[in-house]
Amino acid sequence: MYGSGLWRVTTRVPRRRSRWRRGIGSFAVVKKLLALRRRTGSVAPVGHRGGRKSMFTPARRRLISQLVRHRPDITLAELREALGLTCALSTLHHVLVAMGLTFKKDVARGRAGARADIKAGRRRWKSKRRNWHRSRLVFIDEAGAKTNMTRRYGRSRRCHDSAPHGHGATTSIIASVRSDGSTTHTAVSGATNTENFRSYVRDVLAPTLRPLTLEKGSGRSQSRSGDGRHRPS
Repeated sequence: MYGSGLWRVTTRVPRRRSRWRRGIGSFAVVKKLLALRRRTGSVAPVGHRGGRKSMFTPARRRLISQLVRHRPDITLAELREALGLTCALSTLHHVLVAMGLTFKKDVARGRAGARADIKAGRRRWKSKRRNWHRSRLVFIDEAGAKTNMTRRYGRSRRCHDSAPHGHGATTSIIASVRSDGSTTHTAVSGATNTENFRSYVRDVLAPTLRPLTLEKGSGRSQSRSGDGRHRPS
């Protein structure tokens, strides 16, 4: 730890103590290290021998794991009460982090997803989409903005800005994108509803879609799914 030069030092105190430092520190530190080596045969740091023992023993940590496994959404206060402890909640939080039981968002899922027929349908869906060519996929999304989203304050000697004046009027944008980057979009006044979406698909998106054709490539049809049915563009 401190180099081999320390072991060649004798117990005789030299005239110039600065020679004893050797980058370690004060002369008292060197004397204590030598005394520790004579007493224990090593200068390795000893463990903490004083203070109160930790209340989170291995048995209690196993109990914490069981409680969290049984109730993943248990709060720190409920966990402390179940353990019968009086420690601070922050202490319990640090113990959970050290155990790898970090706090995550709970994703609630319906029980219908566990039904056998739904699982079988999902497997069929995944099997079919393996043969879909990405150039035939069209992704649609919508976004919106309101006039009252403009910031009303700014840092300047004299701030001037312009924004549409109104009472929170909403403008929605519906757009689609393909793997090659091509896109079609439209803007409507107000929030997106069924009528606006159908109008976008009928008047904007549909004219850009290619008809169902058989594209020859690598000896097989790329426009058919695994079960032999045509898939849309």
